[in-house]
Amino acid sequence: MPQQEAFLPPTLSQYQGLVRYVQNDGPNRYSSSCPRCGGEIHSEPGENYGDWPDRCVWFMADDPPRGYCFKCHTLFWPDQSPGYRPPRPDEMRAWQQKREAELEHKIQRAEESLEKLRSSRFWEQYHEHLTDEAHKWWFKRGLSTFWQDFWQLGWDEEHRMTHRQQQYVLPVATIPLFGFDWSFCNMKLRLVTPPQGVSKYRYFVSGQPAPLFRCNPEEPICDHVYAIEGEIKAMVTFATLGDGKRAIVGIPGTNPPESIIEQLKLADRVTLVMDPDAKQQGIELAKKIGLKKCWLLMPPEKIDDGILNAKMSARDVAVALNTATRLDAWVIGSAA
Repeated sequence: MPQQEAFLPPTLSQYQGLVRYVQNDGPNRYSSSCPRCGGEIHSEPGENYGDWPDRCVWFMADDPPRGYCFKCHTLFWPDQSPGYRPPRPDEMRAWQQKREAELEHKIQRAEESLEKLRSSRFWEQYHEHLTDEAHKWWFKRGLSTFWQDFWQLGWDEEHRMTHRQQQYVLPVATIPLFGFDWSFCNMKLRLVTPPQGVSKYRYFVSGQPAPLFRCNPEEPICDHVYAIEGEIKAMVTFATLGDGKRAIVGIPGTNPPESIIEQLKLADRVTLVMDPDAKQQGIELAKKIGLKKCWLLMPPEKIDDGILNAKMSARDVAVALNTATRLDAWVIGSAA
């Protein structure tokens, strides 16, 4: 994360007091919060966790330079620049369509990359690279060799990555993310020793909606599903129970994409297991899924930490999961 905020170029100075977290992302390109819809530091675990908001991009190579928010789809023109001429509606539409087409192209390229990775089954190579040190790291997280093999968890001792124009080489643990029937969706990287200001979680292929982590990819989402905030937390819970009788999935943070919400809607009942400080986010997520089918569990500490610290047995975990609160019984004034 940048240590000091940049300034927008003079041509765009009218927006300087209306945006925050200005960053120079490269030649002729800046990013920031949006003058219209705002934006704060990313607080959800994932590739951008802890990063400054970059929803509004300022394109300095255009004539005149202008900004575009990919969140609220607003176009910003420098109306205080010399020789300013208000854009015609057709110009604004054409420029907006161009930027949206660029975004669509990026998504398409990401899907093509994923398809190549599916055919090569590349995640198996990372699983084969599990050293003794890597096995111990996963074991300390609460996962035995059996579960490391079951989920094909992996390791890359010298992963190369770029973050905000900085180059890093560091060890990462790998978590393949499978859809129904083991269909590969993406792979999540857990940085073992993340540099200061860099998220400890990233996706191998960016530009795609974050997938669910299915503890048992052979089972469809139906009946009663436990949705736990975080993939590793879901793994530890499922592995400790050990019987495979409960449908457990890991969700990437408290504000998962619409695709995950639609999948959870397929269940008859959803028990949300959130981190201790995420009660309100859990309620908001339940509203999106449907309050009538949601229960909420707020353990006193992160569930995997609690399991490991207290050396909880399968029975202990089962009892804890059964203490979830039915939300439509006490969330007042909310649509179910």
